[in-house]
Formats: sequence, structure tokens, C-alpha cells
Amino acid sequence: MSAMKPLLYITPLRALLFGLTLALFELLTYLASDAVMPAMPVVVGDLQASPEYIPHALNLYLLGGVLLQWLIGPLADRYGRRPLLLAGCVFFGGACLATFWAQDIGVFNLLRLLQGIGLGFVVTVSYPALNEAFSEADAVRMMALLANIALLSPLLGPLLLGNRRFVAGSAALGLVGLPLIGWIGLSPVLLIHDEGLSTMEYALWQLPVFGGLILGNLIINRIADRYPLPALVRGALWPYLAGLSLMALATWLWPTVTSVVSGMSLYALGLMHFALAAGVAGALALWPLWFVVGGRSGDGTATQ
Repeated sequence: MSAMKPLLYITPLRALLFGLTLALFELLTYLASDAVMPAMPVVVGDLQASPEYIPHALNLYLLGGVLLQWLIGPLADRYGRRPLLLAGCVFFGGACLATFWAQDIGVFNLLRLLQGIGLGFVVTVSYPALNEAFSEADAVRMMALLANIALLSPLLGPLLLGNRRFVAGSAALGLVGLPLIGWIGLSPVLLIHDEGLSTMEYALWQLPVFGGLILGNLIINRIADRYPLPALVRGALWPYLAGLSLMALATWLWPTVTSVVSGMSLYALGLMHFALAAGVAGALALWPLWFVVGGRSGDGTATQ
């Protein structure tokens, strides 16, 4: 693999430090989600709030990530990438530090929203900066490395690989999400290239899939405090497995866009992507997938 060649007139060492700095910033912004969510049951307990506020910590963080992208981008074009990125770092760090003094769940949620805005700086400023600093191929390689940080941060955040049940649950969660990752990566090829759909038609066919994710998150947000955690995970597996089965049958028997998207949407509903990943405080971190499917409760006793 050839060495990366910066497009700007900077030394290879500065180019390396530039990439490492962006990687560190991205790691911190994702850890702000993955390190916080497993601790949310303790947080809501300390703040004397209802467990229904647990998913809000993730939802508001993600909302903050997209809230000001429309403004951050033009400001970065006008004043430069570096000032905006440094401002984002200071803003993000200040919002994280302020949570130490939060005495109310409303204040805590507001700070989570502000922290999410720091995540928006990663997407809006960091990636364009990489494209400007490196050639197209090298920029893609750098962004792939940053994507790996996003994928590895759940392992580094809560327990730093120190808990086997957490690692096993995280591995199970990763396997559960593989079909969605495959769909995101391959659906442009399948729908636009192979089926000849337009960009607008492609976007419309994506609505049921991601609508299923949103609907699943809304459902679990309503019922999270009514059922034990293993029951929620087992219940989500029914539409998840039904959707995968429908997609498998569609592939062999009637491979149409409608049948494949229908199966994918049903799978997405069961996946409850963000809710299972973080909104219910690490379900699969505490109850590995095979442990839950096997019909055992959280205390290790078999259910009847």
C-alpha cells in the first residue's frame, strides 16, 4: 500500500497528526454516546427521573448531530475548517463537562442535545477537510479508518473490554445489525444499477426500511418500562427473523423490489436499531443474544 500524499503543502508528519487528531475527536464524540448509555439507569436514578427518559439521552444526542449541520457547513466555508473544528471541540468539551453539575433530567437532556451538536462538527467539518487535504483514494482510506473508530467505540466506551458478557453482547448486537449494514452498502447497486431506478425512486423505497427503525424505536420507548428487558429483546426477534425469512424466500422465489423491501422493513422493525443498541441501556450488553433467546431471565434462572 503506497504512502498517503497530502494535496496541501504540509509535511507527512503533520498530515499524520492531522488524521490522528480527527480520529481522536471522532472517538470522543462517539464515546459520548457509547460510554453514557450503559450508565443511564444510574443517571436517571440519581436524578430521580423515570426510566422512560433513558432513550432520550441517545435520541437528543443524535438530533443534536444533525440540528446545525446546515449552519456549520457554510460557516466552515467562510471562516475555514480549523476555526470551526476547534470551536466544535471547545463546545463539545464544555457541554460534556457541564453534565457533572446537572441536577435535573431536563438540564441533562439539554446538555445531551448540545453534545450532539459537537458530533455534527465531525460530519460537517472533518470529512470535507479530509477530502481537501488528501487525494480521493487516500481520503476514502482515511474515512474508512474513522468509520472503524465509530464501530469500535461501543467496545471501548463502557467497560474497555473488561467484561466478557458485555463483549459477547456487543458481538451479538453487531451480528444482528449486519443485514442493515449490507442493505445500506448494497441497495444503491441493487436498486439503481441493477433495477434501473431513479434517485428519487431509490429514496422512496428506503422510506419503509428506515421508517421501520423509527417505528421500532417509538414502540420500545412506550413499552420499555412495562416489560422486563429479556422479554423486549425476545419480542423484537420475531419480526426480525420473519423479515429475514421473507427476504430469503424473496431472493429465491420472487426476487422483486417490493418483496425484498417488505422483508427488510419487517426486519428493521424488529431490529429497533438504536433502541436495542443504546436506548434501553445496553440490553445485549447485559443479556447476550443466545442467553436471551434461550429463555433465561437476567438472574440466570430459566423461565417456565
